[in-house]
Amino acid sequence: MVFHNEPIFFTKNIINYLGFVDDVRPYILKSNCVVLPSYREGLSHTLIEALAMGKPIITTDVPGCREVIDRNGFKVPAQNVQALVEAMSQMLNSDIKEFGLNSLKLAQQFDIRSVNNETLKIYEN
Repeated sequence: MVFHNEPIFFTKNIINYLGFVDDVRPYILKSNCVVLPSYREGLSHTLIEALAMGKPIITTDVPGCREVIDRNGFKVPAQNVQALVEAMSQMLNSDIKEFGLNSLKLAQQFDIRSVNNETLKIYEN
C-alpha cells in the first residue's frame, strides 16, 4: 500500500484520493460513497464506519467486506479493476440516498464492541 502526504485529485473532481489520514470521519461525511477494493480483509472497521454514517459502499466480494453489502452498494470481484470501475460508474447513476438509508439500517446490526472482543479472544488464543 502506498501512502501519500498530499491529496491527489483526479480530473473532473469525481474521485479524491487523500492517502493516509488520522481521522477519516470528516472525509466520509463529505463523501457520496465509500470504496474499499480490498484483496483480503477482516471485518472492515472502515466499512462499518461508512455504514454508521449512512454512506453507500462499493467493496470486494471477500470475507469481511461482503458481510456489509445488503442493498446499500455494490460488491465486485477482488482484483477486478474493470468491475470496480463499472460499479463506481453505476453508483453515480444510482439512488445514493436510498443506499445510504440501507447502510444505516445495516449498521444497526453491528456492535463494534462485540467485534473487538471477538478479535481480542482470537489474538489471546
